[in-house]
Amino acid sequence: MLFRRLPDRRAITFGVAVVPVALLLIVLALRADSLPLFIAGVLAGGAGSGLAFMGSLTLINRVAPAADRAGTVSAYFVVCYLAISVPVIGLGFAAEDFGRYPAALAFAVLIGGLAVVAGGINVVVVLTQQNNHRRSTNRPETGDRTRPRRPSESRSTTDVLAGEPGAPIEGGARHRQPGATRQRWADLFDPVMRG
Repeated sequence: MLFRRLPDRRAITFGVAVVPVALLLIVLALRADSLPLFIAGVLAGGAGSGLAFMGSLTLINRVAPAADRAGTVSAYFVVCYLAISVPVIGLGFAAEDFGRYPAALAFAVLIGGLAVVAGGINVVVVLTQQNNHRRSTNRPETGDRTRPRRPSESRSTTDVLAGEPGAPIEGGARHRQPGATRQRWADLFDPVMRG
């Protein structure tokens, strides 16, 4: 509830940044046999995981096509439940074989490393999107393309999604009509499927 208005990518970034810190607290708590440190690590881990989950679910709901959203979100939940349960079960088996502290340390290094990689990827995506947005807003207006394209001219995905073949491109893919993406993709692949 506290972070509900946080943008999805920022919530993911903050969430995955907190997870390694939480894992460090838990490992230190196990080493020192400190219940308060363990509780702090668990609370931080829950907050970080919750933020990352909230942000990623919001992102998936935003980018998934309306017709496929239920299936996409269902697949997301299956992956999340597997990602939550399988490592913890593995940690339990490892703790029996190698001891509680070595297993927790290996788990923390593995999961913390994955969180750092995921956070790094997310930061790169955010910075790239911001850079692309800055470039598109600073570009001088060159006018619309009104000449029909020749078959030899290449078309980017953005051009295909922006309008009918040969039509002026006005504002790119972000300004298309709702539900038009599926029809445009069908139009794109129809000649391929027929012949």
